[in-house]
Formats: sequence, structure tokens, C-alpha cells
Amino acid sequence: MNAPAGKYSEKAERITWWMGIVCLVILFWVAMNYTSRNMGGSGVQVPYNTFAWLAASLFVLVALVRVFLVRKFLLHTSTMYYAGALVCFFLPLIYSDRLFLDVEMLRIIGMLSGLLFFVALQQFVGARFNSYLLWILLASTAIQTVWGLVQYYFIFESSRLFWSAAQGSPYGVFQQVNVFTVYLALGSMLSLWGVSRSRVRSKWLLSSVAILIFANAHLAVLSGADTARFVGLVSVLSYLVYLRAGQTLSTNFTILFAVALCFGSFTPKTFFDVRPDSRLEVASASQLASSSINDSKTSYRLIDTAPTKSTNPTDSALGTRPTIYAVSLAMFLDKPLTGHGIGSFRKQYLLYQGEYLKRHPAAPAEFNLSHPHNEPLYWMVELGALPLVGFLLVLSAWFFSVRLGTLDLTTLLVGLPLVLQSLLELPFYHSVAHYLSFVIILVASMSIGGLKSFSVPRWFALFIGPLALWLASKAWVFLLSTYYALLMFLLFNASGRENVNYLLEVNNPSAFKLRYEFELFQWQLRRAREKGEIDLEQLNGYLRWAFSTVQYAPMQTTYENFVASLVLINNQVPARRYLDEGLLMYPNSEKLRAFDRQLSVMEAADE
Repeated sequence: MNAPAGKYSEKAERITWWMGIVCLVILFWVAMNYTSRNMGGSGVQVPYNTFAWLAASLFVLVALVRVFLVRKFLLHTSTMYYAGALVCFFLPLIYSDRLFLDVEMLRIIGMLSGLLFFVALQQFVGARFNSYLLWILLASTAIQTVWGLVQYYFIFESSRLFWSAAQGSPYGVFQQVNVFTVYLALGSMLSLWGVSRSRVRSKWLLSSVAILIFANAHLAVLSGADTARFVGLVSVLSYLVYLRAGQTLSTNFTILFAVALCFGSFTPKTFFDVRPDSRLEVASASQLASSSINDSKTSYRLIDTAPTKSTNPTDSALGTRPTIYAVSLAMFLDKPLTGHGIGSFRKQYLLYQGEYLKRHPAAPAEFNLSHPHNEPLYWMVELGALPLVGFLLVLSAWFFSVRLGTLDLTTLLVGLPLVLQSLLELPFYHSVAHYLSFVIILVASMSIGGLKSFSVPRWFALFIGPLALWLASKAWVFLLSTYYALLMFLLFNASGRENVNYLLEVNNPSAFKLRYEFELFQWQLRRAREKGEIDLEQLNGYLRWAFSTVQYAPMQTTYENFVASLVLINNQVPARRYLDEGLLMYPNSEKLRAFDRQLSVMEAADE
């Protein structure tokens, strides 16, 4: 792996190395910490977390420039396993239902972007770089620890900087308390990794780590997180046991950190209730979660439709997960080879759940679910058993690479909270920081011995430079235009959803296709209602949109308005069809029940 001879190559390597470090600092210390009102947050899906993706693309550009200058391409032996896993994920697209492939394209682009980021990181891999990666991550999580403490103990009213402080829960810059808590758990793991790597363990270092672990566990309690609190506790305790078993930590240090963790995890929140209104309850994860479809400020609501929420009177100690997993497993077993098709989960889940509730009427249920809260199950439901092979391939790669010494287990285990949380929640879809942190941990665990170096021909190196600039410019144009579209949507919402000029200013609606079309149709229908007449062309346009939308985004209000429009034009046959479908998915909808009674009268009169 000798670099090309010459001072120029050595200087280029040194400069690009530091440029890469600076880009990662910008990504994890600045870009990911930008927060403001938005329309939800998703990590893998590219339109969200815009500035973090901008910083990540800048790092990829630096990596490609590095390859261009030094004419050397590095690749770790474990990369082929991850590439094989991606093949298993995407190969079913050849034979499965691809009806909603365009809807899910951003999810695929996000995954491929993560792979590109993964390969770009490998161009810098070395003992020093790997260590820097984890220290950068540790500082990033520490920023969130401080941010969360300030949010809870000092900020009681929402402001431009703390725009949801009045909710009463610390959740850093994230939009979901479980996502925030698991990021703090990652920080606790990184601090223990730092102790394990430290040659000098001063009292200051040990006390600082103990305080950080306590603060992270304490914030998990204050936030009201459920699954992530459990995941963090299990992950940190498991890592402590591993470090002690490997003689990396002494018994006294292990006890110190375990006590700090347990003390922070089990001290009741009521002991620290300093909020001005003691009656303020910490919002649950589901209340704070912002989906890509709606949030607390910009819900999809059709005209003259009050916000309705289907609920089930029966509560479960495990929440709705028993129902989610039972229904999702039934979906997979129905089509174990091909799956139901990419992008089909949301609607198919509601249909299967409707049948499940007929057999188990007391079961807790979910009526706005886009993910089964288990990543392997998600891919299995949509694309069959082959993605499961991909996940097993990754696990096998970790096992054999650790045994061969090409992956460092102590570093790899730092990502345990992210792995466990992905089996119970969807952290990578809420936060690009989690997604790219996991990629960084995979790269940081790589040993130099597993790296392979490939010389890049001069002619190909000249091709890489323009390619890097072209890719970066395309990514930046897309991300910046997406951010501009977001601002226009927020201004439109701030105007009471009346100033349609903001919508017409959107020049990149592809990133928010469903939102853009919905709001535009809603504005047109509101104008028609105000005039007391509905333009038939506009109504037909809405019917066409609603028909296509309920196939992949079956929102309750869309069904209610779709059926209402079909009844309005006296088109009873499709109205009955979609009414029955809507009632199966949303059995508690009073409006759909009212339409059922109305249609039954009309059908009886026709007979």
C-alpha cells in the first residue's frame, strides 16, 4: 500500500486528510445541529436533514479529489459483504411489484448515498483517522447532552433557537425522544471506548465519563423515552461486561460506571420536576414523532374535515407492537418470496390489520404506520426473504471479520444501541446523524490489515475529478432547491394555507410530491367551496389524485374526502368499493360510517 513516490503525492494526501477531518467536524458539530420548523425528519430519505447531507456530500467530494490526486483507491475486504447485502436488498426489484418504485426512489438514493459515504471514508482509513472519527462522534453526542440539559432545566418557552421547548421534553435537535435518547446512549458507549483506549486514566477522566453516562441516562428519564431508554441501559451494561471480561476495565471502574448508569436510569423524573407547570406531561415518542406525511403544524386536512384520530380503547403494556409484529409477520408469510412490493407497506398493513382486528377486536392498533418498527421485517414484508439473507450476510461478515482480525470488536460494539434500536424503532429514518454515525462506526472498526490498495490509472484519475464536481453540484442543487421548497411550504402554512403564491414558487416539488399536490388541491377546493360551486374539471383532477394517492398513502382524511366526492357526483359503485376499503382500515371513522349509512339508503332506493 505504498503511496506513489514524490513530495506532491505526500502533500496531497496530508492536505486532503485534514480537509476530510474538517468536513466531518462540520457535519457532526455544525450541520446536524441545525434545527428549525420543518415538515418532519427522515435520515435515509434525502430531502430531510438537508444541511447534514450537504456536509456529507462535501466530504465525499474531498475523498474523490484525494483519489484523483494520489491515484490510489482503498477498499476494505469487508466491503464486498456489504455490497452483497445491498444486492440482496435490491435484487427483488427485478421480480417484485414495482408500482411504487418512484415513490420510494429517495429511500433508495439515500441508501446508495450512505454506501458512497462508506467508500469515501475508506480512502482515509488508518489508526489515527479511525480514532479521530470516534472522537468527533463523541463530541457530537456531548453537544446533544448539554443541549438536552439546557432544554429541560433552563428553557421553558419556545423560541427561534428552542422552537419546541414548551413541550417539556429534552430531545436535543432531534424530533423524536427515542431518537435523541439512543444518540445519547451512543455517546455513553463512545466514552467507554475512549476509556478503554486511554493509556492514562486520571481521576478527571474517569469522573468525567461517569458524569456523562449519568447525564445521558438521566436525560433518557426526563425525555420520557421508552424503547431507547431500555436499549441504552442494555447496551451500556453489555459493553461494560464485555470490557471487564476482556480485562480492559478494572472491577472498580466497571462498578463506578455501572452505578452512574443505574442511578441516572432509575431516579424518578419527579425528583427533578423543575418545569413551571408541574402538570405538563412529557409527550410520548409517538406524539413528538414527525412523519414525512404530517406534523403537528402542517397536518394533511381536507376542507371542512375536523382532525380525527382512530384509537383503540384497549391499552397494552407493550403498546401496539404486539399487533404490529403479528400483522407484519402475517404479511410476510403471505408472500414470503416476492413480498408485497416496495412502498406498499403502509396500505397493506392497514388492510391486514383490519382483518386482524375483526378476529381480535380488543387488540391495540396503529392507523398511521409507515414502518413495522423493525428494519429486517420492513424489507421482508415489502421484498420477501432475500433481504433477510442480506442482513444475515452482514452478521456473518462481522463474525468472520472479527475472527480474522480485520474488524475490531471493541469498536464495532459501540454501534450496539443503533442496531438494537433499529429492531424496535426506525432511527435511521428520523435522523441522518444516526445513519452516518453507524457508517462511521463500521469504518472506524476496520483494521489496516484488511485494506486493499488499487492504483488508479492516470486517464481514469482525470475522469474522477470532473465526475466528483458533477456529482457534488447535482447534489447541492437538489438539496438547496429542496430547502427552498421547504421554506415555501412553511410560509404557505404560516399564511393559514391561503397564499397559494408560495406553493407556485416551489421549483423542486419532486422531493415533496405528495405534500405539494395535496396542498394545491386543497387550496383549489377551498376556493370552490367559498364560491359555492365546484368546478367539474377541478373535481375530476382531485378524484384522479385521490385515487392514485390512496394506493400508497391511505390517509383517513383522504378516504373520507374521496368517498364524499364520489357520492357528490353520484358514482355509487366506486364509492362503495373505497368506502368498504376505508372502513376496513379505519373502523372508528365516524365520517366513513355516516357515508356507509347514506350509501346504504341510496342503494336501497335504487333497488
